[in-house]
Amino acid sequence: MTDETTMSGSCYCGEVTVEVHGQPMASGLCHCEDCQKFHAAPFMAWNVWPSAQVEVTAGEINASEKSPHLKRVSCRKCGGNVMGILPDVDMTVVFPSTLKASGLTFEPQFHQFYDERVLEIADGVPKFVDKPEAFGGSGVQIDEPDATAWKA
Repeated sequence: MTDETTMSGSCYCGEVTVEVHGQPMASGLCHCEDCQKFHAAPFMAWNVWPSAQVEVTAGEINASEKSPHLKRVSCRKCGGNVMGILPDVDMTVVFPSTLKASGLTFEPQFHQFYDERVLEIADGVPKFVDKPEAFGGSGVQIDEPDATAWKA
């Protein structure tokens, strides 16, 4: 590992703590219906690291598995979402909000599953129907919405 940066964070109540080593491999925004429902939000921000660079350092976790391709991890005490494990590619997603106190700068590289969005975002970041080809998707992009349509 060339980058010795270590960042740590926690769930909502602070019971579960997580450490990540190095910089994320990728960052993005997911608009899929599963993320909308799991996070009770219109989209979910994510960063991904090789699983060997992520560890739960304290607390008890629950892992839910709607799909064998993603294990969603939350705190057993407060239910706060902490991360997602992608066993097929040996990667772990840690949410920017989990690591915010460590000073992580979140810079999304793309929007995924933008076809399932519940609101338009005109931010100049590429928007994909599913995912970029490099991430196993079709690579089909959706045009940026008109910036005048954006209402904060």
